[in-house]
Amino acid sequence: MKKFIIEGSYAKLKLEEEKLKLLKSFIRNEQDLLNNKRMFWREHGVIGEFISNKVYEYDHLELNELLYDLGILPFISQLDSNLLSAEELQILKPIQVSVVKYIRYSPNKYGKINGFKQNAFSEYIIELPLSKKVGLWKKTFKEAELLRTAWDNRRNLAVKSCGWFSPIAFEMGTLSLLETPACYMAKDAVELLSKETLLKCAVVDLQRIVEFTARGILKISELNKTRKITDIQRKYFLITLEKEQRKRLYWHSRLEGLSKLT
Repeated sequence: MKKFIIEGSYAKLKLEEEKLKLLKSFIRNEQDLLNNKRMFWREHGVIGEFISNKVYEYDHLELNELLYDLGILPFISQLDSNLLSAEELQILKPIQVSVVKYIRYSPNKYGKINGFKQNAFSEYIIELPLSKKVGLWKKTFKEAELLRTAWDNRRNLAVKSCGWFSPIAFEMGTLSLLETPACYMAKDAVELLSKETLLKCAVVDLQRIVEFTARGILKISELNKTRKITDIQRKYFLITLEKEQRKRLYWHSRLEGLSKLT
């Protein structure tokens, strides 16, 4: 990891990521002006698409009570350890999910990205035709993807091989080994905690709820009583054709699974 950083590959990764943000912003704005919800640049194998999503605000306790009464809550939630008492955390220690270790790099002033002139790059790309911008985005995306994969591989290998270490300071910054917070699955805690504690501390995986609406166990009308729409977000996605095809295969497989549940 130190070699990757010292040789400049990490700085190159961050530079490419900054370029990607600017390019995406310019492409989004131009597509928006054209009033096209979806565009496909066949010559580059890139798709740009605007998607609107409803943003919900849930009544946490009301949702948990509904799911608990249906017998679903323990299977699609984990416990918020910040809401548990010291005594409850001690009780749950035997069922704690193994923490995940990861390495964080904190650059110092010598490790920070230098040399990226945002204004100059913006002036350069603003003069390019839209298709040229998309082509440059694709090229930059591929370079960033290769560097990101190389960086993540080094981080994962370092975690597996090092076991544990104190923060390592070097000329470009500091490498620290950290752990994800303690995690407790609600299904493992049903016999250990009271119903009131489960209702208060369970955090629902909202992505899983669709499985139970597909089965008919949970009605949309019941779910809607526990939430309200607070916003409609309009997001812009710029994606390669290969990634969109993988995404479509994933959702097709998931929809097939849900159709069997109905």
